[in-house]
Amino acid sequence: MDYLGLQIKLSPDATLVTKRNSRALPRKCVALLPLLALPLISMAQESSRPTPTPAIALSDKAVIRLARDAYYSLVNRGLAKFQVTVAPDWKKYVAEVTAAQSGPTPDAQKVAQMEEIQFLAAVNEEGEIRVKPFRSGGGDIDPSLAQVTDGMKQMIQGFYTTWLPLVFSNPFPDPDVSYTLKRESEKYHVLTKDGETSSDIVLDKNYLATEMAVDMPKMKVKIVPSYEKTDKGLLLTGIDSDINSGQIKVYVSIDYKEVQGFKLPSHVSYKVPFANKPGQTITVEAWFLHYQLN
Repeated sequence: MDYLGLQIKLSPDATLVTKRNSRALPRKCVALLPLLALPLISMAQESSRPTPTPAIALSDKAVIRLARDAYYSLVNRGLAKFQVTVAPDWKKYVAEVTAAQSGPTPDAQKVAQMEEIQFLAAVNEEGEIRVKPFRSGGGDIDPSLAQVTDGMKQMIQGFYTTWLPLVFSNPFPDPDVSYTLKRESEKYHVLTKDGETSSDIVLDKNYLATEMAVDMPKMKVKIVPSYEKTDKGLLLTGIDSDINSGQIKVYVSIDYKEVQGFKLPSHVSYKVPFANKPGQTITVEAWFLHYQLN
């Protein structure tokens, strides 16, 4: 099952200032000053303490709007669709697989053929991804490389299926659709449900997502995202994932570049578990070239 097919504290303080009218006491009251001194001092001490003002409780819609506004979103910045060439680092991939298997050096001709395999990734206005392999030098891909080509294609699709709802659109629901906001003392839970799939995004009180959980019928995924602060919002730079309580762990880091004013992936490093080698991972890297926008 495709895993990665998976999306200010406002505490206004106010000080109440009470002004007291002052005037000279009548001469006949002077004798009472010793008796009044202690209660007046006590009253002065009490009145000098700021009156605590409770924080204004934001509505659920206000919390969701503030959360949405805190994140970098390509759609909100005006990007409708794009396509890009994805070029895996096949040489590094082959070297890591060979080392992990302690096998013989692969055929140089096959490696050269693999290095020609790239992928066209196209994202439409609905945020849907389509990935198609091709040979950079033209012609058909060698059928003997179909399995490794399909595996890389699935990995690229998986990356986009996770990245698109978090950066292309927005990780949070529209404030007017169905969701549940659960409030705790130091965090929020944004709960959504789509058929048999439910999700929970945990936010601190500054709207930073610290954890995301997706619960599907046959899979449970926990994600710890990493973000870079930009002047246009928080930009996703890393995804650490735990699948089915540690059965599989995947680590993704993302580098970006400016393309016509938009921040888009330039390089992705993808640590994935090695088949039949529990606890061992290999690193797959890919570069994103020749963007075409809108």
